[in-house]
Amino acid sequence: MFAQDSWTIGHGLTLNLGIRVEKESLPVPADVIPAGLKAPTSINFSWGDKIEPRLGAAWGSRDGKMKIFGSYGVVNDVMKLLLAQSSFGAQAYETCVYPLGPDAGGGFTNSDITTTFVNDRACPNGLTTAQANFAGGVTPPSLTDAASGTQLIENYNLRPWEPVSPDVKPYRQHEIVFGTDYQVTRDLAFEARYDRKRLDHILEDASLWDPTWGEIYTIVNPGENANKTINGYATYLNSIGQAFGTPGEVFNANGAFGTCTGCPNNPKAIRDYDGVELRLTKTTSKGWAGMFAYTWSRLWGNYTGLSTTDQIDGGQTGRASPNTTRAFDEPFYYFNYKGQSNAGLLPTDRPNTFKGNVYYTRPWKLGTTTLGLFQVAYQGSPVSTAMEVGGPYAGYTSPFEDTYIYGHGQWANFSQDPTTGDVTIGNPYTRRTPWFTQSDLNFGHAFKVNKNNERQILSFQATLTNLLNQRAVVSYWETANSYWSGNYSAVVPNGVTLRGPGAAFYQAAETGYNVNAGLAGLNSNAVGANGFVLASDYGTPEIWQQSRRIRLGVKFSF
Repeated sequence: MFAQDSWTIGHGLTLNLGIRVEKESLPVPADVIPAGLKAPTSINFSWGDKIEPRLGAAWGSRDGKMKIFGSYGVVNDVMKLLLAQSSFGAQAYETCVYPLGPDAGGGFTNSDITTTFVNDRACPNGLTTAQANFAGGVTPPSLTDAASGTQLIENYNLRPWEPVSPDVKPYRQHEIVFGTDYQVTRDLAFEARYDRKRLDHILEDASLWDPTWGEIYTIVNPGENANKTINGYATYLNSIGQAFGTPGEVFNANGAFGTCTGCPNNPKAIRDYDGVELRLTKTTSKGWAGMFAYTWSRLWGNYTGLSTTDQIDGGQTGRASPNTTRAFDEPFYYFNYKGQSNAGLLPTDRPNTFKGNVYYTRPWKLGTTTLGLFQVAYQGSPVSTAMEVGGPYAGYTSPFEDTYIYGHGQWANFSQDPTTGDVTIGNPYTRRTPWFTQSDLNFGHAFKVNKNNERQILSFQATLTNLLNQRAVVSYWETANSYWSGNYSAVVPNGVTLRGPGAAFYQAAETGYNVNAGLAGLNSNAVGANGFVLASDYGTPEIWQQSRRIRLGVKFSF
């Protein structure tokens, strides 16, 4: 629902006042909840939760050549269906392993499992608590090791339901814009514009690592309400009880997680954009039209958006996973090695950009020819050093999650002695990809097919993208430790072990650690089973500008 009104005050001053009010609900499908478990809470935003005021003002000069304008507005996002798909049980990721024998009869037969197979498989679909389809509903003793109680079967759903934390607010940002337009000549106009955008709340899933069960997730506003502190969030997770996941899965039920006495508040989402654009536009005259624009901007924070461009979320180029990215899954991701916020220049920050286009249209006896040239030049985007620093659990021997240890937009050069394994790290600095430049060309010609019918036109188009076939590097590989060595960096100790458990790790990871000393301790004997191995592709080009493409088209209008 949207209401808007406009008033003219005195000469040339116009005010536009508006308000938008929305109501939104994302229900939990009732048929995916197993008996005996609580259903995740549906997300319901009432009319009072999504109020969006809008204010605009413009002043024009008496001769009509100048306009000064400004506006303020609040914008709420609409929840994406991926949130329900991946957090409310519609998307499952199951692992089922069945033994080949022997059973009580010395082999393995279908009689060990119910003869009713679903889609030709004994592995149950969808629910985390549904066990394998054994006859009688229990694992046969013949498939259980009597000494250890270990069952030779696994049914593990890695996408359990995610409860919604109390008092969750909708995704919201506010924006301020002001600028001026000025008519230089009859066909030439100049515009200057400033944009300022700030986040108020975002909607994401988050977790803490329980030493017994692993990561337990809920949907939150990061850094707010239940998710404001680690201790507060741990208390909330424990209060949920058996709400989802594996039977008996209750966060910190045995107290193994502990408390985080020195942890700072969990980070809130930050994505601050400031931009100033200067634009010169020429309307069509004598067949010519064109535009040239220069923009200075700054994109700073710790959250890249609904479609993340952080390489550490999804590898290579990030991923499109709105409201369920890796952005705030673990709070320690957002602290650097000094124990400070790692907010900084975000991956799509390009401070200086130039854009321009020129069109020429010429009618002649055989039709109308149009030629267009488009040119862009963008300053390179930031590159950030990422590293596996450890994890809030004990005995884990493979990489957990990358962290920007020096902060977003900060890069450090690494080198490693191939014999001793000793690592040398340079001072962090701001590194960017090369400038990105590209020229595009469009050519078109239109014929009048019927002189007596102006609407019958046959036109041909040719578009050449990246006309000069430039191949700038647009991404470098950012993770310092090798994913393929089987080794683990674990540079964050917690006073107990190098790998957890629980709150002690979060405290160490969020209050500061010495990267050089951590790597030196791992590599004092040489590169080996427990040592750090520098990735051979660290800092090397990974993605390049797309090569030249040609698109041809034919259109008949009548």
